[in-house]
Amino acid sequence: MSLWDSETRRLFRKAVERYAPLTNQVFFGRKYILPKYRESDYLPLEPLNVYDLDRLMQFAAEGLTAYTGNDVNGCAIGTCVASLAYKRPVLWLEKELAEMLLRTRLLDDLSTGDIKWKWPAFRIMLPIGPLSIDREDGIRSLAYFDICKIARHPVGDELAHCEPKIAKEIDALASKLTGYENKHTLEGTDFGFGKDHGVCICSGLDRSEVEGSDQTLYASTKPWGDIKVSNYSAHTEDLNTPFLSDDLDRGLLHRLEHLVLNILIFMSSTPLLYDTEIIRRMSMEGKHMVPGLLRARFVGQTALKPIRVAHPDAVPGSSGRHHAAHWVCGHWKRQKFGPGLTQEKIIWIQPYQTSDFEEKTLAEKH
Repeated sequence: MSLWDSETRRLFRKAVERYAPLTNQVFFGRKYILPKYRESDYLPLEPLNVYDLDRLMQFAAEGLTAYTGNDVNGCAIGTCVASLAYKRPVLWLEKELAEMLLRTRLLDDLSTGDIKWKWPAFRIMLPIGPLSIDREDGIRSLAYFDICKIARHPVGDELAHCEPKIAKEIDALASKLTGYENKHTLEGTDFGFGKDHGVCICSGLDRSEVEGSDQTLYASTKPWGDIKVSNYSAHTEDLNTPFLSDDLDRGLLHRLEHLVLNILIFMSSTPLLYDTEIIRRMSMEGKHMVPGLLRARFVGQTALKPIRVAHPDAVPGSSGRHHAAHWVCGHWKRQKFGPGLTQEKIIWIQPYQTSDFEEKTLAEKH
């Protein structure tokens, strides 16, 4: 995935543990346990945290000049800082649910302001495969996305702030490792994205497309709260970047935005509980941190409705119809409920295949 080999990461982690213990706890103090059958679906979380911290340190050392003309990296920094304020919540998206949500049509009359979710900033780990880009040198997949609510700088109550003690450590560590003067950059910076109200999405491929770069990043900033979901993708704002984008990049970003919206609607409309089960709490053995162990949370883990999946050996039955087996797109619909049908909720009509079926439940193996 990157130029960072395991030894380089080990030395970096050692320096962070020695000189920035609070930062070490925030970035590396939690390890998530996934079911064995899920592990191969995702990129490891630890290298992504290393890249996030390294990006913050570069910003601390060089300030705004580090990313002049590269708004995408600015979004990556901003979403990271915002997620730190909420202890970096992380969820994993199941591969089968990702494929279904990509096939789910958006509700035309739903306003983005009607979509609510638990945290102002969090990360979704994406399964490798469903969101991919195919070039001559191979297939690459988006491995995650970060999302946060945004506000215009320098006003608003949704600006991202790096927690002062963490910012102080990162500023000092960046100065120590680079030899640059400590400019206290993170301690004195609030992050905004140029909009009154909106969301910022940042994502990265599982391996870089550019030689000499650790990650290939994608990002977008969009208005939020008063636009129809069906018009969301029509609002575009080109972000400055030194790298050229082509139709494959734009298509991948469009599919990502579609998936993000459906995930947010799913999390908003379904009464899911995402409380983390702690297996072992983080502790200290002398000066060394022992990471806590937590059971990974999945987006669809409490979706109890059976998922209809075509059996791999299925042969279409003799129903009299001569259509080949195919996917029927999912969609959202409004449903009245309560006394006198005065209340309303949004429910998900899942995609399904027209073929012989076996039923699987997303939650059955969690």
